[in-house]
Amino acid sequence: MKIEVDLNQGDYTKYHRFLFFKHRRTFFYYIFILGAFIFLIWPREESSFSRKILEVIIWILIVLVVFGAYLLISRIFRKITKNEYHPVVGKHTFELGVDTIIEENAIGITQAKYSSMKHVAQTKEHIFVMMTNGSAYIIPKRAFQNKVQEAEFITLLKQKIETNKSL
Repeated sequence: MKIEVDLNQGDYTKYHRFLFFKHRRTFFYYIFILGAFIFLIWPREESSFSRKILEVIIWILIVLVVFGAYLLISRIFRKITKNEYHPVVGKHTFELGVDTIIEENAIGITQAKYSSMKHVAQTKEHIFVMMTNGSAYIIPKRAFQNKVQEAEFITLLKQKIETNKSL
């Protein structure tokens, strides 16, 4: 199966947004665990109710400061890199081969074995083929002529990934 699509900067921005929200949930789990750990090891004497309230407020402030630092660092990184995706914006052709997915764009041709793929993630507008090395193929759903072709592509891709995982 072969599809062609023009990828634009918005597609890459949406992929990064997808990653951010996916990892943000994990980030909150770690923050919660860190906060619980700090709360448990906090030096205590027989403290009053107001002292306990103060401890909870401090814990919430720590979470907000760490999350704010995370957002600030990610924003600075985006400013430094200027969200430039010029080499990969434009016409892309994706083809599902026997053992590999083949992508052709203005830079050249790349092939990735299905065994190097973790899973297929979807949003309302995109399909992300997540790789084991942390990268992904971004396939906008607008590349498909209809929902049937889209479902066919996703099913075939998932089958090939699952088949090659067991090898």
